[in-house]
Amino acid sequence: MGFKELFVIHIIIWAFYFLGIGYYIDIYYYHEAGEENTYYYFFGWCLSRFFDVGFTYFVAKILLQKLLLNNKYWLFSAALLTSCFFHFAYDSLVWNWGDWGDFLGSDNLQRKDLYGNVVQMLLIALIFFASKNWGNSVLEKEKLEDEVSQTELKFLKSQMSPHFLFNVFNNIYSLSLDKNEKTHNAISQLKSIMNYIQIFESKSGISLFNEECHLQDYIALNRLRHAVKVRLKSSFENPAFMVEPMIFLPFFENAFKHGKTGENNEIRASIKEKDGVVNFEISNDIDLEKRKDGVSGVGLENIKKRLPFIYRDFFMDVTEDNGRYRAKIKINLEKKVKL
Repeated sequence: MGFKELFVIHIIIWAFYFLGIGYYIDIYYYHEAGEENTYYYFFGWCLSRFFDVGFTYFVAKILLQKLLLNNKYWLFSAALLTSCFFHFAYDSLVWNWGDWGDFLGSDNLQRKDLYGNVVQMLLIALIFFASKNWGNSVLEKEKLEDEVSQTELKFLKSQMSPHFLFNVFNNIYSLSLDKNEKTHNAISQLKSIMNYIQIFESKSGISLFNEECHLQDYIALNRLRHAVKVRLKSSFENPAFMVEPMIFLPFFENAFKHGKTGENNEIRASIKEKDGVVNFEISNDIDLEKRKDGVSGVGLENIKKRLPFIYRDFFMDVTEDNGRYRAKIKINLEKKVKL
C-alpha cells in the first residue's frame, strides 16, 4: 500500500468522522449553546475537533509507532493513559467554556460523549497505525518477491550464455575439424554473436528489427555447416517494439542441433507483430538418429521458465507430430512484468 492509498484512507475516515459527529453530537450542542453563543460555540468546536486530529496522529505516530513497536510497553501504557486523561480534561474545559467547576463534565450525558470521543480517537489512531504497517509489510513482501524474481531471472539468463556459446563454438570447431574453407567466415561472424550475447546479458530488451537481424546472423552461421533450407518470414507494424532477447533463437538452435539438416530438409519460421502482439512459429523435421548431448533441452526449458518473469500475457506451445516439430509463441509486448 503506497502513499496515495494511505492518503485516501485518511481522507475517507476523517470525512466520516466529521460528518458523523457533526450530525449526531455537534448539532445537539449547537442548539444547547443558543444563538447568542454561536461565535463561542464555533471557536470551541475548532479547538476541540482539530485537537482530536492532533491527538489521533500523536497516538498513531508516537505512542503506537515509536513506543509500542519498540516494545516499550510500560512507557507506552503510562503515556497513553496520561494522553487520554489530558484529552478528556481538555475537551471538558473547551465545551464548558473554561469552567473548572465542570472539569469532569457538566453532566452524565456530556461525560459519556467525552469518553466516547476519546475512544473514537483511539480507534481511528489504531486504524491509521494498522493500515500504515500493513501497507509497509505488503510493500516489503512485494519488494522481497521482486528481488527473488530478479535473482531467479538473472540465474536463468546466466544459464543461456554459456549454453549458447558452447553450441556456437562447437559449430566452428566442427567446421575446423573438417578443414572447411568456410571456417574463417564463421569466425568473422562471432563479432555479431558476441554483441548479441552482450545485449542479452546487459539489457532487458532489443528492437524487433535488431532481433531479426541477429536471428538471420545465427541462421547464416549455421548454414555454413548445414545444408538445410531456412525460411524466416517477418512482418512488423512497429519494428521499434522492444522484445526480450534470446526468446526465439533457441528454437533455431534446437532445429539445427536436433532436426534434419540435409539439402532436402527445410526449417520454416515466421515472426509477426501487430498491435504490440508478437506471433512466432517454427517447424522442422525431427532427426531421431541425432544423439542429445548433456546440455540438450536447456534452451527451451529456459524459455519456459523465463517467460513468466518477463511477460504477463503470453502463450507457448510445442508439439511433435508425424516426425515434425512445431513451436508457437504469442507475446503481448506491452504487458511486461515490472521488476
